[in-house]
Amino acid sequence: MEIQTVDIKLFLILIITFHGFLLSVLISIGQLIADVKSIKSWLLLGLFFVFSLYQIHYIFFVMDLLNDYKIVNIFPIMAHYLLGPVMFFVTKQSLIKNYKIRIASLIHFIPAIIATTLSIILIFSFDNRIPLLLYHGYFYNQSIMLIGLSGWWLFIFYLVLSVKDLFDYYILSKQTILKNPSAFVVLIIVVFFILACVSDIVAHISNHIIFMEISILIISLIIIFLFLINFKYPGYYKTLHEVVESERKKRSYLKGINFKELSEKLNELMDKKEVFIDENISLPRLAEQLGISSHQLSQFLNEKKGDSFSSYINKYRIKKAKKMLLMNPDKKILAIAFDTGFKSKSTFNAAFVKFALMSPSEFRKKNIK
Repeated sequence: MEIQTVDIKLFLILIITFHGFLLSVLISIGQLIADVKSIKSWLLLGLFFVFSLYQIHYIFFVMDLLNDYKIVNIFPIMAHYLLGPVMFFVTKQSLIKNYKIRIASLIHFIPAIIATTLSIILIFSFDNRIPLLLYHGYFYNQSIMLIGLSGWWLFIFYLVLSVKDLFDYYILSKQTILKNPSAFVVLIIVVFFILACVSDIVAHISNHIIFMEISILIISLIIIFLFLINFKYPGYYKTLHEVVESERKKRSYLKGINFKELSEKLNELMDKKEVFIDENISLPRLAEQLGISSHQLSQFLNEKKGDSFSSYINKYRIKKAKKMLLMNPDKKILAIAFDTGFKSKSTFNAAFVKFALMSPSEFRKKNIK
């Protein structure tokens, strides 16, 4: 009787997991059919692809096929490292209308490539004739288990960034959650993610299958929940954008600010006084010189200039660096980096490549004949 109960439990979990996998595929296809050019469609495709990796792995795990199809053991590793960045960009796109992903953003996926490659090497380096010990949750040995755990810590890092954005855009404020169903949906999804993360980490450490089952059930619930939301509210993301705009206007730090006057003051500080050359320039110091608060300057730069503080400052620094590279062809690049406010050559090079799409030496070589 006890064995039958266990079989029924596994059967039910397997059915839910399989249906979760099918829903992932259907939602992904539906998003692409709806709008193949939309960033949102591709991000959601990525999110459900990650969920599918968990679902497929669990199905193989329950059917005791992981030793026969070793490559499937790579799936949760890939999922661990992909889930954080994909979720982070989905959050950005949900909060910021017309959000664009730049080529430089692909750097967020480098850990996934490294972890997947390393896992493949570790798994297939074992002698196939020797039975391998399978840790509950995912892994053949402790080395790969450590890679998986590192992936979850990376996910936690991105989860914190995503939650911070949700707070910054007032989605997770008590007032917004109580008044707007769209915000309440976001809260439920965040809670689900946290529970799945905690359960999976416990599964890795304790080596108990029940925590793996809880994790996979939570992931299946997330998929079903997202499917129902997408089905019930086709314009959900548009509604969420409206909530963000509404809350930002209510809580704006820029009420009563003369934008024209502020722009003129800022242009004078940047163009004439070149305050960006000061390597210790900061948001509070610049705000103090403008006679406004740090919150007001941050919101002004984000909404009116379309930049963060660091990006805004670095644009001016790189613009001046370009001039110096051409006017002083014999001057060392490191000296120019220091003269334009950068504290190190590495940060200077990174900023230069970001805004000029080439290194300082390449820029000088290309433009000096």
